[in-house]
Parts: sequence; C-alpha cells; structure tokens
Amino acid sequence: MPYIHSLQKNTKKGYLYVPVFGGGTSDTEYEVLTGNSKQFLPNGGIAYQLYCGENEYGLANTMEQEGYASTAMHPGKATAWNRSGVYSWMNFEQFINLKNWGRRPKYYRYYASDSSAYRKIRDLYRSKETENQFIFCVTIQNHGGYSNSSGTENFTPDVTLSYENDYPDAETYLSLAKESDAAFIQLLSFFKYVDEPTMIVMFGDHWPSLDWGFFSELVGQDFGTLDLFQVQETYKTPYIIWTNYPSESTQENMSTNYLGSYILEQAGLEMTVYNKFLLQLKEKLPIIGIGAVCDSEGNWYSMDSLPEEYAELIEEYKVLQYNNVVDRKHRVDSIFELES
Repeated sequence: MPYIHSLQKNTKKGYLYVPVFGGGTSDTEYEVLTGNSKQFLPNGGIAYQLYCGENEYGLANTMEQEGYASTAMHPGKATAWNRSGVYSWMNFEQFINLKNWGRRPKYYRYYASDSSAYRKIRDLYRSKETENQFIFCVTIQNHGGYSNSSGTENFTPDVTLSYENDYPDAETYLSLAKESDAAFIQLLSFFKYVDEPTMIVMFGDHWPSLDWGFFSELVGQDFGTLDLFQVQETYKTPYIIWTNYPSESTQENMSTNYLGSYILEQAGLEMTVYNKFLLQLKEKLPIIGIGAVCDSEGNWYSMDSLPEEYAELIEEYKVLQYNNVVDRKHRVDSIFELES
C-alpha cells in the first residue's frame, strides 16, 4: 500500500486492535459503531445477530442527532450478518446494498471492487440533499477465500513473494490490497478539491484467512505457538484518517471500541457521556485486546491479572456496557444519546 503509507499531511495513522481473526467483519463494525467491546460478551456469538435491537445507540444515532444524513453502504448481500436489520436499528436512514446499488459494480474475482464502492460514495456526494453526510461503507473486494481465484478472467495477481515455499493465496490477497491502495488514490483525489470540510476514515476489519505456514514466516516461529501477548499482534489492522482541511498529523494505536468516539472528537462534534467515558478510558488503557489489555506505557496485562486501578476501570466499562446492551429495560438513555 505505497500510497497510503506515503500520506503524511493532515493524516492520522496507526493500528487498530480488532476483535476477530480471519473472518467476522461485523464484530469489528459493531465495536466501531457502538463503542461496546466484544471482549465483555459471551464467546462464540456474533454481536449483530445476538446483541443488537431497536434503538441501538452509537455513532449513526449520534450523527443523526447532530444533523447528518446517515447512509450505510455495502456492495454485497443486505442480509449478511443481519446488516439490514441492524443498520435500521442503529438509525441509518438508508442502506445501499447489492440489491439496490444501481449500475452494476466492477468485479475483481467474485466481489465488487473498492473503486466501485468509492464511485458510489462520490455519486452520493454529488446528489446530496443535505450539506452534512455520514457514510459508512463496508467494502468487499478483498474478501476470502483466495484459493482458485488466481488467473480468473477479471483478476490476475501481480504480487510475487520470494519465500522458499509458495503461498499463492497470500499473493492473491496482497495483490488485492495493492488494488485497494490504487482505489484510495482516486477517492482522496476527488475529495481533496471539494469545498466542504471532509474526513475520510479507512480501517481493516481483520487479518485474512491464509496458509498458517505463511503466517509462521511472518512472525518468525510456529504460528500455533504464540503466547497470549504475542497473539495480540495478529489482531492488528491499519487505520488512516485523512482530512481535506488542515489537521494535526499523529500516529496512535487503539482498539476498535474507541474509534467511533475518536472520530467524533477529531471532527469537533458533540459527544455522549458514553463517548466521553471511552475517551477517558483510552487515555489509560488504549488497547483492549483478546484476553488482555495494554496501558498507555505499552505494558500488556492479562485480563485475569490486572492491577487494581485497571481492574476498576474495566469493571466500570462492563457495567455501562451491560446497561446499554443487556439491561435495556433499565437503560439510562442519557448516557448513550445526546441531550435534547
């Protein structure tokens, strides 16, 4: 991704620590859009399918309260991961999916390209009925699997690895990532010259599902022997926040449950009590990983052996999330939505 790596001006970068590996995109979406952490929900369940319901507070609802027209986009099936229901509960005004996309997208392998998704974003901007828009777009170009897709009629991998062993699936995935980088150039080139202040946020949902031999090459040891703290590295994906107006350039790592609140903060928008709590928590515990947390000094701790101060902070987070997700009958709405 040479273009994305080259961006420096008006750019914030870093790594997100996501809740899933090799699949389960919607759980990463869930953390970003709600501020809730999957680490405090039972293992094995998909949040969109089990823990979402009407009046799902989060980023879309907050943006709507601040006068933004909100659109969810995904050039795939609307029913995947129960998105059609969840986006409605989250207060997205419309959900543009493969069924109502309009002009057929360009495909790489079996999935709509990033360039097609970005073209749709540009079309929405041009046809806007309100000045302020919040668009949440889930791309699908780089979706697995990667076997049996080399040399298909509409895509030929052009990244070659030089390991002793061959990893054709990894070469396909990396070639797709290269195409994503090229599409991102087009997106930023358009919004660089629009009059309205615009923020573009892109982040990865999870590592791809590839040959474990390839992953072992990456980490320098048998991929199945990673300890609790080493395994956290396999839940890192890059993110970038770019603006077409002057903004401070920084590098910072965090877990995905903080990203929605961070976006609101960087955009100078009003935040809920929950958003403010999460940003205060982020100052001390910027990463809530898989069974472990990392503090602001870079020290990792198992969730089972937290220092007392951190244990109290995590417990407070759990209580707020429980009220938001589980105990909806007694939910304190004033914590999770803006004041009237």
